Amino acid sequence: MSQRKTGRRSRHSEVLRATFLQHFEDNGDAEKLVEAGEVIYRALLEAAPPVPESQVGSATFRELSTALIDLRVDEEQLRAIGRGRRAHSLSPPDAELATLAGKCAKDLRAVIAELQGALEAHWRHWLTLAR
Repeated sequence: MSQRKTGRRSRHSEVLRATFLQHFEDNGDAEKLVEAGEVIYRALLEAAPPVPESQVGSATFRELSTALIDLRVDEEQLRAIGRGRRAHSLSPPDAELATLAGKCAKDLRAVIAELQGALEAHWRHWLTLAR
């Protein structure tokens, strides 16, 4: 189901997580928060100094490392939803969604482990080149 069909935000935020914004959707403040976040985000990026060449790791390494942090947050959110099927009396459709969330959390854990392994291998390779 698209966000438009549900009456929810029509775009994502580079700054604020959807799990946070959901608390502000009923009164329409989520869209305002997204817009304010984008203004602050762009201003901070424009004012940020360039990354020094001496900084450890490549841009790709740093981007993937930060994406991995976000994936860990997503995995925890999915796992919490999955645990909800045991902690709450859920309707059958909600129990089905909670079960799926738990399964997806497990799958995401495997992706996270694979990415983490690749980052560690990259880091070891970079260290040998830096010597």
